[in-house]
Amino acid sequence: GVCLFEDDCRGRLDGHLLSALDDEPYGGGGLVDTTNENNPFKDWTIVYLPYCNQDVFAGGGVIDQFSDFTVARYGAVNLRAGVRVVRDILWTMMDEEGGKGYRPDELIALLGGWSAGGYGTMYNYHWMLDDLLWQRTAAFPDAGCGLDNGELLGVRALGFTKIPEWGALPNLPPYCFSGNCAVGPDNYTAYAPRLKQVPEQQYL
Repeated sequence: GVCLFEDDCRGRLDGHLLSALDDEPYGGGGLVDTTNENNPFKDWTIVYLPYCNQDVFAGGGVIDQFSDFTVARYGAVNLRAGVRVVRDILWTMMDEEGGKGYRPDELIALLGGWSAGGYGTMYNYHWMLDDLLWQRTAAFPDAGCGLDNGELLGVRALGFTKIPEWGALPNLPPYCFSGNCAVGPDNYTAYAPRLKQVPEQQYL
């Protein structure tokens, strides 16, 4: 999930949840199960980005300073750097194969994650479409839809404080500028008018 304050972040630190040590997704089933014949993604190239910043892949590169430890809020920075590495590998491979070479408009991709990764999907999908130019990318924010409980410790209220504190504001979609975009339904509403340029471009 996410840690926000000193006590809960200390618990994540003590539980080694601020270290990206997993080589494979926890559980390893579903979309990433390459042995399941019924999985339509079993033959796809699968890239797993482990989670270590406790910032729902939204952090823009700041350090949270607590009394005797720090938490690096680099979630969006790390996610985008990881995807750029994938892009560069694909670019090299496709150019070496000859033919048309690397064509981002011909790549079909699926960006998604579970829980905190679901939030990360919501907060970074626009980057895949608008900056990376992978126009044929669908998104699945599984178990991280950003629903708001209306409380002070809810997604909406925290969005207005943590988005600027974590340096996430410049990473928001250019059609959604406020902390309100932390809330899933508000985020989807902001995205909706720019989607469906191609059939693959949608939320699942």
